[in-house]
Amino acid sequence: MAINSASFTSVDVENMQKMVLGLTSARPDLNATNDPPRTPGEMVGYYNPGTDKVELFVASAGGLFWREVG
Repeated sequence: MAINSASFTSVDVENMQKMVLGLTSARPDLNATNDPPRTPGEMVGYYNPGTDKVELFVASAGGLFWREVG
């Protein structure tokens, strides 16, 4: 899957009126507590250069932890 750099934007995701997937530069730590808590159901992606895939993570119901999708 190619990532088209033209699709990246610097617009604040809270101002978007559609589904937004934030990409992180580091893989979320599944054992760490989010402080402050994230919005429950928030989804982020991490591009893993070792596997050449984007890994998806969603914030838990309380927003305190990341859960891997899939």
